[in-house]
Amino acid sequence: MMIKKPSGYILTVTLNPAIDKNIFVQDLRVGCDHKVLGTQLSAGGKGLNVSRSLKTMGLPTLATGIVGGAAGDFILGELKREGIDADFLVIGPETRTNITIIDRSKKSVTRTIEPGPVLPATLLNSFKNKLKKLLRGASFAIFSGSNANGFPDSSYAEMIGIARRAGVDSALDTRSRPLSLGIKAGPSIVKPNIEEAEFVAGKILDSLTKIRRAAAAIQGMGAGAAIITMGSKGALFFDGVETIQALPSRVKVLNDVGCGDTFLGAYVASIMRGADGGDAMRSASAIAAASSLTAEPGKFRRKDAIAAGRKVLIKRFI
Repeated sequence: MMIKKPSGYILTVTLNPAIDKNIFVQDLRVGCDHKVLGTQLSAGGKGLNVSRSLKTMGLPTLATGIVGGAAGDFILGELKREGIDADFLVIGPETRTNITIIDRSKKSVTRTIEPGPVLPATLLNSFKNKLKKLLRGASFAIFSGSNANGFPDSSYAEMIGIARRAGVDSALDTRSRPLSLGIKAGPSIVKPNIEEAEFVAGKILDSLTKIRRAAAAIQGMGAGAAIITMGSKGALFFDGVETIQALPSRVKVLNDVGCGDTFLGAYVASIMRGADGGDAMRSASAIAAASSLTAEPGKFRRKDAIAAGRKVLIKRFI
């Protein structure tokens, strides 16, 4: 799979960002009061996690999307504080807040996810105009996360087409119909998790053989390459020529939210730096594992990534 070497920033597109609020408790029980041990707020959304990981890896990135209200102001302020360049379409309706409850004693993660404000479909044209301008300085575009509430299912497909006409390669990481339609638009990379791949395949993928067939089918729908992530079971890559499986090392997961985003960011970064498929899958798996050791989505420590990388097993299939 050939991707152009970086000549500009990697643009990340998050149509439905959020404030990510982590709440730490002990011994979480349904229907009971709990003393909060601590809280943590961050600018959330899959594309923002990708930009966060790209910045840590030293690649130029620009985050865009749609934000609104006080929550939107918070997100923009956090990105500025983190040194992540951003250029968002700012609207009136309030951006959503997602809550992650982390039980320190049970090592469990419980999430509540808001749908986001309902946006008029006419707003899509305004954002596409912004996208066209931002693509002029981009070397790659990554479309991540849920579709904006109120936008047509074809939104990501339309944006992938805009990027292609601008000569910019792209990656897609979303779910349900926006995923199916987006694949047919021809992104360079599509990265569903196992549940998302099952939606596209229309069946349960409960064996490696079925997952390999699903990756081939997804790639055959129009994507340059398909990568199916499987959490602790690793990830499978297929580009029409070779199949590569990455098996990560086992780690004591603190928070797995955003690990798929860091995987995608690391994979794109590696390919754009000239790595082959196997090395890119190793790097992506290691950085995703390192990300699971931190509470804040998209963050990872380099020393954890280096340690995890030594234990990633790469398998190639004919």
